[in-house]
Amino acid sequence: MKGSFRIGRNASIPRKVLVVAQFTVSTVLIIGTIIVFQQIRHAQDRPLGYNQDNLVTVYPKAGEIRPHFKLIREELLKTGAVKFITRSSSPLTDNWGSWGNWNWPGKDPEQVVDFPKINVTTEYGKTVGWEFLEGRDFSETMKTDTAAFIINEAAAEFMGFDEPIGKMVQLEDDLYQVIGVVENVITESPFQTVEPVFYALNDSYGDILTAKLNPEMPANAAIKQLQETITKFVPAAVLDFSFVDQEFARKFQKEQKTGKLAAIFATMAILISCLGLLGLSAYMAEKRTKEIGIRKALAASVFQL
Repeated sequence: MKGSFRIGRNASIPRKVLVVAQFTVSTVLIIGTIIVFQQIRHAQDRPLGYNQDNLVTVYPKAGEIRPHFKLIREELLKTGAVKFITRSSSPLTDNWGSWGNWNWPGKDPEQVVDFPKINVTTEYGKTVGWEFLEGRDFSETMKTDTAAFIINEAAAEFMGFDEPIGKMVQLEDDLYQVIGVVENVITESPFQTVEPVFYALNDSYGDILTAKLNPEMPANAAIKQLQETITKFVPAAVLDFSFVDQEFARKFQKEQKTGKLAAIFATMAILISCLGLLGLSAYMAEKRTKEIGIRKALAASVFQL
C-alpha cells in the first residue's frame, strides 16, 4: 500500500489551483465580454447630433454635379421625392481631409492644430437636422455668411470660447466670424471623442449629396427619382447611394465581431470549467471511496472513517 495515496493538506493543492485557474479565466472572459458589449451599447446610445431618418448619401463616381446642383435641387423638390437636399465636401459619416494654419484669439503661437473644415450649402443644417446650441444657421440672404463659420461644441471648448458667437477665427489668410455653435455631430468612430469641426458656406467645392427622402414615398421610388433627376442634368453621372443609418451601423462591425468572439470563448471557458469541476469531483469521490475502503480494511472505527 506504500505510495498509493498522499494524505494531507498538500494533496489538495494542485486540485485547488486548477479549479481557481479555470474559474479565473472564465470570469475574466465574462467580464471582458460584458465590457465590450457595454461599450458598443454606450456608443450606439450617444447623441448623434443629427437625425438619421430617411437620410441618403449620394456619392458621384463620375460626372460633375456641382455646376448643376441648383437645377437638380429644384427639380427634385418639385417631384416630392425629397424634403431637403444639400451638397458638401464630406459625407455625414466621415471627415475628408483636415486643414492647418488655424489662429484665434488666445491661441498659443506654438500650438499646432489640424482640424476638419467642411464646405456646405445653405440647406445642410435643415437636411441633416443638426441642433443649435447658440447662434444661427447659414442663410442665402446673408452675403457675409460666405466668411462665416458654424462650429461644433468641441471646437468652442477647444478654443476656450465661453461666448463664441462673433469671435473671429483665421484659417490661413482668411478670416471667418463664428455665427453658430451646433451639438457635436458624430461623423467618424462613435467610440472616439468628437474632434473640433468647422463648417463653411462654400458653393465652389464638394460634390457629395445628402438628401432627406420624403417619408410618404417608398424609399426605392425616391432613390430611383434621385437617380433619374441627376442623370437628366448630368448624363455622365455614375452614382452610389447609401443610407446614412446603415453607414453608421457599419462603424460597429469590428467591435460587434470582437464581442461575439469574446462571448464564444467565454461560453467555452465556462463549459470547460464545469467539465473540469465535474471531473475533479468524480476523482475526489473515487479517491475518498478507496481511502474509506483501506481504512475499513485496517479496522478503523466509524469515527476514524
